[in-house]
Amino acid sequence: ALLDEAIKLVAAEKEALKAATAKKNQGCCHGCVPTLEDVRVALGFGETFVMALDSVKEQVDIWKLFAVAREATRVKYPEVWADPAKLKMLVSFHLYMATQSVLEGEMIVAKTYAAMAFHLEECLAISFDKTRATLTGAKLLELQSGDDHTLVQYLRKNIPCQCLDAKYEQVKSITKIGFCCNDQCSLPNRRVERRSMVYCTRCRDANYCSRECQEAAWQLHKKQCHAIVDAKAKLDSRK
Repeated sequence: ALLDEAIKLVAAEKEALKAATAKKNQGCCHGCVPTLEDVRVALGFGETFVMALDSVKEQVDIWKLFAVAREATRVKYPEVWADPAKLKMLVSFHLYMATQSVLEGEMIVAKTYAAMAFHLEECLAISFDKTRATLTGAKLLELQSGDDHTLVQYLRKNIPCQCLDAKYEQVKSITKIGFCCNDQCSLPNRRVERRSMVYCTRCRDANYCSRECQEAAWQLHKKQCHAIVDAKAKLDSRK
C-alpha cells in the first residue's frame, strides 16, 4: 500500500515541479510559495521519506516507522535537517500538496502528505523552536490512517486560505477515529471513536479504548511514559 502511495506521491510532486517552472500560477498556493529549487528538494526528500516507509516490512509502531524514514532523509539531505528555514519550507510544501490532494479527491495520498507535514513540524519544534519535548505518535497515526474529518480539520487550521471550507462542511459529521495504544487490543485495527478514549494522565501522549487496555499495556508503556514526563519537565525548567 505504501509503495502505491509512493508512486502517487512521486507523480504528484512531478506535477508540482512543472507548476513551479511556470511563469504564472493561477491557482491558490495555500500559503506555499516555493522556488524551483525548493520544489526539487521537496520532491527528492518526499520520495526518499516514503520509500523508506515502504522498506519496513515488519509490523512496527508509527514512531519507529517514521524514525526509519527520518534517518533515511537525514543521510541524504543533512543540509535540510540542519536548516530550520528549509524544514519550514518542507512543512509548507507538504501542507500544500496535502491540500491539493484533498481537493482532487486523493485522500490516501493527502493523509501521507499531512502526516509528513505534522511530523516535520514537530521536529522543528523540538530541535529549533524548543517548544516541544517529544514527538507525538497518536496524532501522527490519526493523520496517516484515520478519518477524513481529522485530516481536513488539521489542514484547514494550517493553511491561510479558505480552500478547504467547503470540504470541511462535507466531512465534519464523520466520527473522529483514534487508535488504542495497546498492541494486544482486540478491536479491529485497534480503531475506536476518539471521544470515548481514555488517556494516560501522566504523559498525555498515549490513549486507549478502555481502562482495561490501558492497564494491560502499562508494563510496556511505563518506560516510555517516564521518558516523556522527564523530557517535558526538562523543557519546562528551561522556560
